[in-house]
Amino acid sequence: MTSPFSRFTTAEVEKFASSCTNGDIEAHKQLIHNAAKGGLKQLKLTMRRLNLPPAHPARTFLWPLLISTRYAVPIPKDNAGPETMANGTEGRSDVAGYELSDRTLLPVFYLNETGQQHLRHLLHTIAINHPHTVYAPQLWPLLALFLHYHPTHVSEACLLTLLNQTNVLTQTKNEWKEHCLALEFLGRAGFISRAEFRAWRNRSPVTKVNPCLPSDGLSMQLARWAFLLWQLPFDHLVRMVDCYLLEGTKVFYRVGLTLWKIAAKLDRRSLLLPWTTLGTFTTTDLLRVASHVPLTPPVLLKRMFAILNFSRTDVRKAIENVRTSENSLLDQPALDELLIHPCTQGDQATCATYLLSSDGTSSYVHPSECVSVSELASLITSIGDKRFSHLCKPVLLFSTNRDGTSLHTLYARAASAVHAATLLLVRTASERSVIGAFCTDRWHASSKPTYFGSGWCFLFRVRPGPLSIYPWVGLEADHTVSPSPSRAPQTECFQLASKDGIQIGGACGSGQPGLSLNSHLSYGTSGPCPTFSNPCLIADSGDKTERFGSDHESCAFSVGLVELIGFLDL
Repeated sequence: MTSPFSRFTTAEVEKFASSCTNGDIEAHKQLIHNAAKGGLKQLKLTMRRLNLPPAHPARTFLWPLLISTRYAVPIPKDNAGPETMANGTEGRSDVAGYELSDRTLLPVFYLNETGQQHLRHLLHTIAINHPHTVYAPQLWPLLALFLHYHPTHVSEACLLTLLNQTNVLTQTKNEWKEHCLALEFLGRAGFISRAEFRAWRNRSPVTKVNPCLPSDGLSMQLARWAFLLWQLPFDHLVRMVDCYLLEGTKVFYRVGLTLWKIAAKLDRRSLLLPWTTLGTFTTTDLLRVASHVPLTPPVLLKRMFAILNFSRTDVRKAIENVRTSENSLLDQPALDELLIHPCTQGDQATCATYLLSSDGTSSYVHPSECVSVSELASLITSIGDKRFSHLCKPVLLFSTNRDGTSLHTLYARAASAVHAATLLLVRTASERSVIGAFCTDRWHASSKPTYFGSGWCFLFRVRPGPLSIYPWVGLEADHTVSPSPSRAPQTECFQLASKDGIQIGGACGSGQPGLSLNSHLSYGTSGPCPTFSNPCLIADSGDKTERFGSDHESCAFSVGLVELIGFLDL
């Protein structure tokens, strides 16, 4: 019997060799083609009932056929295109890490090194050509499975078809969180029995392992289901994808509900696994249920589709309940920590749109005239709070080129920003120097100005290079901010704002602040300050219009452009 597996798989896949006779194989192929001709409903029923093993020869054409039938989009044949590396290049992606993916959800199943290399390059291509898809953890495992059976051009066509549909794959961080949290609302809607719900509730941990996480252990455990279903055995996953390609994300929820039911009913000892303390049931336990599911693939599917009256409408309602619930966890940082794990490499965030290629293949709109894409990326990844590099994209709030030179307008734009934190960028009139500050608190004028802000603030010089960051002197070696009663007050002068101007970093003696701008945003000063232990930020002597201090260590300069960069949630 001919193997359906591609050249991208290891020899280990041969353990799935099917025992079907040639007559059975031809009968199955004919059944699938007839069902496809009979319409979508007939094909759905056929795929639910037809238990094709992973090594069945029909799998050489099955998934492209299902996708093209469901979405009326032609998928190329396996032999219709060249087997080349994406973009015709070798090696790893030149964008840090693996775009769009979650670093805790990178299964390769039975792909060999060549297959894994093609997987990475295909994801790189998709990331560059789909800049609005900022976070899609399901892409990696799906593409990995496609490559088990098809060459790169077919695998890419299959994935892009799914990506171009509505509500088939999550494509933002909020969508992913909603997807993860919706399972509990489906359970509460009656798709889990009261007895099963109580059993699960009784097995939930009483004490909190991480005091930073919300107290509802049940919600936090269940939110991990969307990761855990990809831990199913390979033959179970293949059958799940058979149905998902025709019926969409509700198949994932059916799997999640079924795993929940199994976990609620099974006695731990019956699993013959090294369970921990009886009476508690943790995410690790649920992972073991998924990876050692005590059901054959046909029985798992039978259980999944035994959940009656379950439709896309129920999924939409559950997601809406996640969004509107007073107890929603969507905005809790602890939930981001639990569910959002952008791939990083070399300290660079990879899922933010500002790190996408600037070679003209991306539709990303760069928000700054002061700094380049890579310079802005370096500044944002220097921020201590990684939410801004992992979960947000930069947007232009204010620019003197666009909004005029009124400080009052800058305050108004800052007041309307989603997040309080901003990057202040200042370019001199000569355009030779670019300096600025990251500021944690919202800019606002006060009739009685006092310093505000926090230890995450920092000053920087972009040009002349190299990029120099001047963090708060109280920042610990491990990049944590710790209060100290013995620290001098002048080392905690972060932000100051009035109708007359703004300052970052208090002045040292009779010197100038670390950075200051006047009310017309036309004149600035910079000098050493104890808060950031910085030198004068203006390094180009030609930009220094006036010098201050006994050693002329501070200066004034003419401002050419001021920008305020804010952050939007992805």
